[in-house]
Formats: sequence, structure tokens, C-alpha cells
Amino acid sequence: MLVDAGANTEAKNKKGQTPWKLAEMSGNPKLSRSLRPKHLRNSPLVEIINAIVVFILHIFALIGLKSLEGMAKGFANKVFEFTGEYDTEMEKV
Repeated sequence: MLVDAGANTEAKNKKGQTPWKLAEMSGNPKLSRSLRPKHLRNSPLVEIINAIVVFILHIFALIGLKSLEGMAKGFANKVFEFTGEYDTEMEKV
């Protein structure tokens, strides 16, 4: 691997992106893993820590989505006066 041969993982392309940033943006965990030094690449401890971090990030995402859902409902209620109740008067219009 290039990393094992001493490739610079902090080098930037013309857009200022490092290999780490590009691997992160791809969403492919194998790319990020391949940028690690050989002694860390297959380390069980690194994999456990990575799994814990991913789990925590999912929890934060879920919490964030719930708060966004509440904001969207509040906005719809305020702007469009949605009550969530069926209005039989609307059928006559």
C-alpha cells in the first residue's frame, strides 16, 4: 500500500482536500481504514472505538432529526394553521 511505503496522507489536492477528507466524504469505511498505518489497520481496538463513535453519531443524528421534526411541525402549524384535525367544512369548498 502507498501508506506503508510512506505516502503523505496529509497532502492536499488543488481544492485543499486531504486523502482523509476525501475518504470521509466518500462514506466508505474501507477507504478510511486503508489510510491508517499497517499496525492500526486491523487492530480490534480501533474497530471497537470506531463502532462506538458511529453508534454515538447515529444517536446524535436521531436526536437532531427529532428536533427538526418538531420545528417543521411548529412552522407548518404557525404558517398554515394546521391543527391535525379533520375539518368537514373543507369538503364543502
